[in-house]
Amino acid sequence: MTRNDHFVSFELYDAERAWFKAPGVTGEFTANLKQRLINYRSRYESKEVIKKTPVGTHLFTRYEMPRWLRSGYVSALVSIAILLGLATGVVYAIGIFTGYVPGFGFIGKDPLVKILSSSASQSMDGIQLKLVSVVAGTESTAVVYSLGGLPLGLFEGNAPLTPNNDRCENQVWIELANGKSFKLIGAGSMGYGNNNEYLKIAFFDPLPNNVKDASFKMACIEGTYPDQAPENWSLHFELQESSELKTYPVLNPSSLHSADDTNFLTISNLIPIENQFIVVGRYIPPANDLSELQIHEVTFLDNKGTYISYDIPGDIQFYNQGEPGWFAYIVDASIDQFPIKMQAERISYTCWGEVPVNVDLPQTQTDIEDDSINQQINIGACQISMKPEQTSSGSLQLRFVSEGNAVNYLSIANAEDPNLQIGYELLGEAAIVALKWPTINEVQSIDFTLRGVGIETASPLSVLIDINEFSDQ
Repeated sequence: MTRNDHFVSFELYDAERAWFKAPGVTGEFTANLKQRLINYRSRYESKEVIKKTPVGTHLFTRYEMPRWLRSGYVSALVSIAILLGLATGVVYAIGIFTGYVPGFGFIGKDPLVKILSSSASQSMDGIQLKLVSVVAGTESTAVVYSLGGLPLGLFEGNAPLTPNNDRCENQVWIELANGKSFKLIGAGSMGYGNNNEYLKIAFFDPLPNNVKDASFKMACIEGTYPDQAPENWSLHFELQESSELKTYPVLNPSSLHSADDTNFLTISNLIPIENQFIVVGRYIPPANDLSELQIHEVTFLDNKGTYISYDIPGDIQFYNQGEPGWFAYIVDASIDQFPIKMQAERISYTCWGEVPVNVDLPQTQTDIEDDSINQQINIGACQISMKPEQTSSGSLQLRFVSEGNAVNYLSIANAEDPNLQIGYELLGEAAIVALKWPTINEVQSIDFTLRGVGIETASPLSVLIDINEFSDQ
């Protein structure tokens, strides 16, 4: 298996889980996935400049300051000001942290207490599971592990149409000697390690202070189908106390405040590491009760307009934030490249509900031209407008639009048969539902149930990050 084969297998499955939240193909999924992918491909050409950075495993060194931060003239300038491209000075923060530990994430004032005393591994059928690091802190426990020797085609199943819900979920946990288990609370990708092994990170609740050893359990290899790979993995590991973890400072805004404005990008923390910065921030959405919020086509440009490559740090997770829109990127930028600009071509999110809709269809040409027949529909935190209209061929259709945004997904069920999904087409920034009646005045009204709507921003969002007014206090 080449690095690229390995990368594609794991990365595609990671992306699939991130979008759909859980494995499994539903009728709604099969009916709409192809259409959504085709429309995304036709609408947008990728401009992302991204790379996967090999991840080292040297976690156990002293508190580390980057070379530029240790230099004389820059030491007095450890601050960052956020200039928002949307003319707002609002800054949000996820908290005040004393540092960032690779392979664990943020640390607070309480010290981390235990680390893996030595690596552990297990092999079955030529596949090797290895514990790269374990960091047990007062707020969470992080396990970085790798899988090597995976054969080609492992994730393909027995046939092209093998049901996706037969795949193994992310079934990993920590188990103590007394049988108590700690379930997974978050997970991420860590890229490739020194031996070209794909690394993943799993987060669990903190272990009791008196625990000196435990077992890392894995029911099956995530993304595989039954009987396609070894199952019931178990790795015993021991912990030792350590206060010398490789730690980088977390720079926080010098002034924190909130605002009522929404729909913009903001940066809350910067973490300077060797010739790189970790940029932590949030897209402030119209509401917090949104589903499947995704930030698409992210780019970074330096002060000369040159694209900067970046990566996604799997060890910075936001599973405990309770708010959507958080992001973190490792940006390959040095101090002399600032200010840097981050831009997202579009933001998408979904609202779910169960909204019955009755549509009074136009009976005359005058009715079609009357804007009063438009309907405003609220589903969750999303509001869309629906209007019956006549096509050039004389047939009727329903146009769904979102003011200032684009509609990129609809879930509509037939009122008489809730299991029957009504198809649609994306056209520009609208979603179009074609009606079966060829001309007006054949039926007076129709009923359906709107179950979901996908929205995406119609124009790019950006934020300018400059060296000024951030500090490590």
